[in-house]
Amino acid sequence: MADKDLRDDDSDEEEAKEGAEGEENKEKKKKKKKDVVTALDGRKAQNIMIVLNRRFKYIRITDLVHAIAHTFPIYYDKSSIDLALASKSLLSPKNNTADQNTIINLENVSALLTNMLPNEEDMQSLAKIAENYFGQKAKVKNGQMHKEDDAYVEYGMADQFCLEINQVKRVEQRLKWIEFNMKYKTIIASIHEQLFQLQNALSGVKSG
Repeated sequence: MADKDLRDDDSDEEEAKEGAEGEENKEKKKKKKKDVVTALDGRKAQNIMIVLNRRFKYIRITDLVHAIAHTFPIYYDKSSIDLALASKSLLSPKNNTADQNTIINLENVSALLTNMLPNEEDMQSLAKIAENYFGQKAKVKNGQMHKEDDAYVEYGMADQFCLEINQVKRVEQRLKWIEFNMKYKTIIASIHEQLFQLQNALSGVKSG
């Protein structure tokens, strides 16, 4: 009977210890979880996050921006144009099975132009965090800071996107240029069709 009581006491003690350790781990996780800092207007941030989650879910923001900055046209002849990416290592490991051109396609470019580019007001709001964001990014890259450090600030994904995309010179004009190049073949085909119809109409008038 005494042995049973001792075993029960030991079991209770172990359960209490496990419970205490569990509570301690929970507290540690709470401490590790940091508040996300955002300077963007809530509606603008939400619109950007919707597009990022729908179209670029497994693509890092820096990879997306790099793809935009390094997309250029390749001309095969006067009536044919395709787009290529300057870099061959744009995708993050999570998305390394996808074709690189899935980053820069017509739908994605149109979405970027419609909902996502920061305007002057957005950049004024972001100016107060820009210096710390890029300074912190450089420190992490150089190993001077880690994301687990207390001093590390977690910025919102929409804010990060706007800060990064704003580094691309004349980004709106570049995206419009990419969009036009992607529509080029369709535009040419449409013009050919219209010319063909006009030629048939003129032939009909002449023969009449």
